[in-house]
Amino acid sequence: MNQLAQMGVRQMHALLEPLSDSLLNENGKIRINLDQHPKIELEGFSSQIKNEIESIMRGE
Repeated sequence: MNQLAQMGVRQMHALLEPLSDSLLNENGKIRINLDQHPKIELEGFSSQIKNEIESIMRGE
C-alpha cells in the first residue's frame, strides 16, 4: 500500500508541474484516499487553482 501511495504522489507531482509556480503561493492540501471508495480531496486552495487542478485531473 505504501508503494502505491508513493507512486500516486509522483504521478500527482508530474501532473501538476505546469502549475508549480502558482502552487507555491497556495496553502492547500491534496488528500488521496485509497479506501473502498477512492477519491481525491482538495483543501485550502483558491477557487481558481482548485478549478485548474480539477481540470488537469479530468484530462482537459
